[in-house]
Parts: sequence; structure tokens; C-alpha cells
Amino acid sequence: MAPETLLIPLLTDLIFDHLVDLGYGLVQPKQSLFACSLVCKLWAEHTHRHRFRTLALYSLSYDIHAHTASFTIQQFVHDPLFSRSKDAVRTLLLCYEEANRAAVDEYDFPQIIRRFPALSSLELRGVLHGRFAQPLPHPTSHLHLQRLTINFRLQPQNTLDEHALYNVLSQFDSIEELRITGIPSSGFRVPVGVPRSTKPPPSVISVVLRCDPSRALSSVLQWLAAPGSLEQLDVLGQVNTGPSAALALVDALPAAPRHLLFAIAL
Repeated sequence: MAPETLLIPLLTDLIFDHLVDLGYGLVQPKQSLFACSLVCKLWAEHTHRHRFRTLALYSLSYDIHAHTASFTIQQFVHDPLFSRSKDAVRTLLLCYEEANRAAVDEYDFPQIIRRFPALSSLELRGVLHGRFAQPLPHPTSHLHLQRLTINFRLQPQNTLDEHALYNVLSQFDSIEELRITGIPSSGFRVPVGVPRSTKPPPSVISVVLRCDPSRALSSVLQWLAAPGSLEQLDVLGQVNTGPSAALALVDALPAAPRHLLFAIAL
């Protein structure tokens, strides 16, 4: 084994982060002797392959944590790091903030998620609005996820378009586990005169709801359960959520799941 290869495990993530900072800010890469060395090239390749298995992308540059694997969407898709790390990403966080601040419409959601061929886990955090509530382009390639988390952090002035859930979910062929959290029953808005996606629902095995059941959410579940693949439904409600609400969700399904869990968060 070459000496420079032996050095790779000895270099810490902190050292690499410092070198990246120097390369982007204080020192031009061509002026850095270390950046030109074989050790640095091997370490950079090693780091991209391993540390970028999890990646966070934000719709705008607000208080982003200062670590290498966190970018705005705009920064990342135009950065040389993207072409080197996209094939290694397994877990992706897309964070869309308040509707009046996020530049969602500038970056096409179906195109973003298809840039990562090895993607197995996706979290959408923030507000689903704008383009999400319009029929998205039908997928041109198959997408299968082990886990999809929709973490809607409701702001007082924001509501969730019901069609946004349909349109996002219809981008996938199968989802082993779907988690929906942070949506109060009053947070749904049904768009008037806006058609929802006509694509068939994905095959979903397990659904975990960490939010209050609602009529709109029940409609989404009925749509998801139509293929008959839903095996487990977990409803984790709030204190004011009674068992009858969870049972009403199940009664409305075309076929009851084999496993049902109902719990109340105190």
C-alpha cells in the first residue's frame, strides 16, 4: 500500500473542512501546495464517497450550519462538489422555508430528486406550496425510497395545500415507510380549480402519522391504500386526539392494514 494511501485514515474531518474553507475563501486552490498533492486528492475522493452519504439542501441561505455537507440548492447544483458526490448520496434533506421567502419555483423538485441515483431516504422539511400544489411533471424514471419524511413546520400565516401531498407522493413508484409530521387539522387548504396529479399512487408498506387526523389527510390515505400494499398504520396524535379519530381513518380505507398502532403524545 502506498504511503499516501496510509495517510488517509489519519486525516480527520476537521482537517478536511479547514482545507475546504481555505480553498473557498482564504487561499485559491491553485495556490495551495496541499491541494495539489496526491494526498489531498485521495483524501478528497475518500471524503466525497463517505461523508456525502447524507446531504442537506436549503431553498435559501438563512442560518445554514457551517459544515461541508450543507448547501443552498442554488449553491450545490452549480458547485464542482456536486458532480463528485451525487452518486454517493443516500439520505437527502430538502428544506423549504416560509412561502414568501423560499425560491421553490426556481428549482424543479422532480429534477432535483432524480439527480441522486442512489437516494434511499428523503426528508422534505418546511412549507409545501407554490409549484407543489400544481400538477408536477410525470416521472420519466423509476424512483424507489426506503423512507420518505414530510416534516411540515406550520407557520401561523401558512397552510398546506392538500394537492401538494398528492403531487409529491406521485413522484415515486414505491415507498417502504412514509412519515408525515407537524400538520394540524386546521393547516390544510384544498385548492379550488386546481387539478391534482392523475398519476397512480406509489406502493406504500408503512405509514406513520405524527399529526392530528383530518378529513384531508384521510383522503390522502385512502388514495395511498388503494393499491392494497399498505400493511401498517401508526397514528401518533396529540392529547386532544381521541381513538375515534384514528379508527375513522382506518374505517375510511379501502382495506384495513394488518397492523395498527395508536398512541397519544403527552
